[in-house]
Amino acid sequence: MATGVTVMVSWAVKPECARDFAAALAEMFETTRLRPGFRSIRLLRGETEASEFLLIEEWDEARFFQDYVAFRTERGDSDRLLAMVTERPTITTWALEPLAAAAKAPAAGLGGGSTGPASPAYGAG
Repeated sequence: MATGVTVMVSWAVKPECARDFAAALAEMFETTRLRPGFRSIRLLRGETEASEFLLIEEWDEARFFQDYVAFRTERGDSDRLLAMVTERPTITTWALEPLAAAAKAPAAGLGGGSTGPASPAYGAG
């Protein structure tokens, strides 16, 4: 069974549409979270380009994302978003299971855990 997928959608939005674009997507999140196979979604704005956006989504399987795109297309939501962009979005799909990962250890005294070096297997051993 698949462990899930991460979908990244990169958007280049017309600068004058950036606020409306972000608001439209945020509004859509209410129904997005109800879709079969949905896990999570985040909308990020570019650090240096305020009209660049990145959607990071997690789905149980790629087919659930594809069904979701069809749903948004049928409702006219895709056309509404595409009217605000300078080019078609770039969509990439990734296996959810990381090949490698790291996280910052909690500060001493803020949540238990060891104060020693982190184990390569995240606490195993």
